[in-house]
Order: sequence, then structure tokens, then C-alpha cells
Amino acid sequence: MPSFSSGWRCGSSTARGPRQSQASAGWHERWLPGVGIVGGFFAGLFGVGSGIVAAPLLTRGFGKPQAVAQGLALALVAPGAVVALATFAEAKQVAWQTGALLAIGGMATVSYGVAWAHRLPEKPLRRLFAAMLLVTAALMIRQAWA
Repeated sequence: MPSFSSGWRCGSSTARGPRQSQASAGWHERWLPGVGIVGGFFAGLFGVGSGIVAAPLLTRGFGKPQAVAQGLALALVAPGAVVALATFAEAKQVAWQTGALLAIGGMATVSYGVAWAHRLPEKPLRRLFAAMLLVTAALMIRQAWA
């Protein structure tokens, strides 16, 4: 199993250095807590990662590069996930054994995903994120109408 630190070091060092935003920031940073409010609400309501809401708002509204927005979205997701997990657990809605297996799989691959996010150029990374959202939406729509 890869270690978090080795994958992070591998992913965070690029020959190009830090990415610069292609978009200009349109919204003032004082509105960032609003991203957290919206993301947290949808995370609790639908059980989705707040990053699904936060990353597009951070890239489009605040002009953050995609990889930076994804990192900031994780800063929103981590504490919110702990609160949501505790709330669902209190309601006896958590299958702990299944959750542990999911966590092991996620921890084994997350460093590789971060490394790829840092290596991909801005536009392809943003397009991959959008494609992931579209595929996820299509699967959910199919399931909802089945």
C-alpha cells in the first residue's frame, strides 16, 4: 500500500512550478464561507462530497486553478465528513465493515490521484472533473428512473 507522504511528494513536485489561474477571480474571497455553507448542506442532504459543489464554484467564481480548487474542497470535505459520519452513525445508518473496506481502497489510491492532478495541465484536468460529474449524474438519473 502506498504511503500518503510518498504519493504527495511525487504529485506535488512539477517541473513547471505552481499553476497560474487561467480565469480571473470574479468573486471576493469574503464569500468563501458561502461555498462551505452550500457544500456542507448538500453533503448532508445528499451524502455527496462537498467538493462536487465547491470545486466548480472555486474555479469559476473565485478563479482558482482546478488542482488548487480540489485541494481547497478537501479542506471543506474532511471536517464536514467527520460531522456527517457521526450524525449518520448516531442514526444507525452506517455499515462500518463496508465503510472500512471503502476507506482502505480510497486510502490506497488517493495519493496517485493527487499526483495525477498535479501533473495534468489545467484544461484536461478541468475536463476530466466535468466528465466525472456528468457520468455520475447520468448514473444517478438512470438509477432514479429505473
